[in-house]
Amino acid sequence: MIAHGANVDERDREGRLPLEVAIKAKNIAAIMVLVGKGANLNLKPSDSNNFTEYLEIIKFENEKDKNFVSYSLDPTNLKEISEGVQEGERQSAEIEKQKSVEANRIKDREKYEELRQAALGAHLEDFKALLSKGYKPEVGHLLTAVHSNHGDLKDRLEICNLIIANNVSVNDRDNDILPAEEAIKALNPETLEWLIKNGADLSLVSSHWEGSISLFELAKNAYFLMKVSLVKEEPKSLHY
Repeated sequence: MIAHGANVDERDREGRLPLEVAIKAKNIAAIMVLVGKGANLNLKPSDSNNFTEYLEIIKFENEKDKNFVSYSLDPTNLKEISEGVQEGERQSAEIEKQKSVEANRIKDREKYEELRQAALGAHLEDFKALLSKGYKPEVGHLLTAVHSNHGDLKDRLEICNLIIANNVSVNDRDNDILPAEEAIKALNPETLEWLIKNGADLSLVSSHWEGSISLFELAKNAYFLMKVSLVKEEPKSLHY
């Protein structure tokens, strides 16, 4: 409220000051904020001559709280209190910032998963609808699309086209995995052929899968995968 222009010394309809209300409520945090934000300690509470007198008519069950309020109302402590309030505001702002970052991270993960599910199932219309909402596909979605054997092939390839149309490269990696590697591991010649036609660099695949260069040289012909049963887990065991 103060940040939006509320006056710390403005009285209510009954003539009470915010500070006297905070003292009566024994709200230590509010007292600190009001003093730290410049509440005039020389103003008279509505039913006392000064805040020191007003403090005496308030019955504090906890002597520690009373001493802390007395400390807060001492002008000689104003600088320290103001600095404390500023530090508290800084910490609160940092906490809110972290909450916002985490909320956005969760939202981004949810959006990522919605796109991934649409790509996995080759749900073209769903994928288009998500893109129209501003969802941004990533290379991980391309890996999902080229690996999947669900749905109509035409829809799967169209989803692949939509992904690379959104600044995703066929030679990007996700967790150090290339789309071409994913298509090969899935024995998916159609999507591998699509990747090659759209610029997939199989030399990157060869260098990444050390010891398998000859295999991936042959795999430049996407239909090779239709003729040969590949060992997914141990490509190094294949010899040509």
